[in-house]
Amino acid sequence: MLKAQQQGLTAQLEQQSTKKYRGARRKKEAEATVDTFQRLTDDEKGDIVSQAIEALQTQIEQLRSSGNKDVDDIRTLVEEVDLRIAETKKDTYEFKRDIIIGGEDPRTGKTNAEKVTR
Repeated sequence: MLKAQQQGLTAQLEQQSTKKYRGARRKKEAEATVDTFQRLTDDEKGDIVSQAIEALQTQIEQLRSSGNKDVDDIRTLVEEVDLRIAETKKDTYEFKRDIIIGGEDPRTGKTNAEKVTR
């Protein structure tokens, strides 16, 4: 991973230096910036890597906390929906019991409008 980051930084430095100059001067500048990066000591490279790791860890923690908050919000919404479903089922049952079955004429099986309006 360290080698990949170093190569990535090297490529970025080369791109920046090639944009500035043309021809032989560009080539010298590109080599100079690459050499400067390669001259870093192992301690300096380690510091760079540790800073990158710390930054990634803080990002991970932020994402984890926001993800947990989102999960809690979704659970709350699901509970509310379950309560509404139970309420609707209860209301449906009461409606059928009181209006449809209670207002039905036992002989004909038809709903009596007068009983429904009471």
